[in-house]
Order: sequence, then structure tokens, then C-alpha cells
Amino acid sequence: MELIKTGHVAGTFGLNGCIKVVSSSGEYEHFLKLEQVYVAFFKNKLKKNKYKDGWFAVESVKLASMCAFFFLKDVEILEDAKCFVGSDFFVEKKDACLLKEGEFYSADISSCCLFYEGNRVAEVLSVAEGGSSSLLEVRKNDGVCCFVPFNAEFIGNVDIEQKVIELRHDWILG
Repeated sequence: MELIKTGHVAGTFGLNGCIKVVSSSGEYEHFLKLEQVYVAFFKNKLKKNKYKDGWFAVESVKLASMCAFFFLKDVEILEDAKCFVGSDFFVEKKDACLLKEGEFYSADISSCCLFYEGNRVAEVLSVAEGGSSSLLEVRKNDGVCCFVPFNAEFIGNVDIEQKVIELRHDWILG
């Protein structure tokens, strides 16, 4: 089962166990259809947490302008909701928000390799947010890591099935 990060717990709301979630994609409508979420808790050794990473049933979701308010089964008071702050919500890929043409899940991009003029030049390690565009963290064939902006100036065709991303300019790798 492939999990996709769908949101980050930014805080709590009210006194009744409400969890404030910011969408990873900026899209919120798909939250309304969720029956469960996988929660990966923020690992802070100074903070005691009675919960462990795992699946939580969604009782209800209310949408706001730039966040969603989640009510999870058995999370009924503020003190319980506070345990979720800093954690990430994941869903099965089938339950993630639908992609538009030219959009990709970070998890899919992270499993690809960069090719320049038909030759493999790097592997993608992760995708990071970088202001105006995402950045691909890549490991070149010589083992050195660097970042490549994920925009049309540097990236050509993306073939997720073949795990191939075309690099338009090799000089960006330094």
C-alpha cells in the first residue's frame, strides 16, 4: 500500500479535540471523503505522547479558507488533540487529491532518475519546497548531492511509469 502525505497538523481548534490540518497540495475537497488517515507523529523526545503512528478513523471534517478541521475517533479533548500538533497525515494514493495535467506526487518523483541526452546523470532523493517552485534533491553519479528546480526551464518530459525525468541543461548539476 502506497501512502501519500496529504497534510500537516498545524495546531488545534477549540476545546473538543479538533485538529487543524494544512493541506500538502493546497486542495481541501478530498478531505471531506476521507474515512481514515495514517498519522506519523512528530518525534520530539521532550514531549510525551500517548499515541503511536498508525491509522485513525475520521469522524468528520470541516473546511475553512486555508485549513481543514479534523475530528478523529477517540480524540475528544484539547489535551489529546495537542498530541497531534506537528504530525503529518497520510492517505492511500487512491484517496489523495486528484492531480491535474503536469502535476505529480512527490513520492512518485522521488523514485525517478534524471537523464540528460539519453544518459542517466542523477537519481532523485526527495522533493523540497523552494519558494516559487519545488526543488529536486538529486545525487549525481559521482555521489555528490545538489538541488535542481522542478520547472520547465530545467525539466523536460516526466515519465513516472518509466521512472525517467528529462534534464534540459546539465550545467545545473554543477
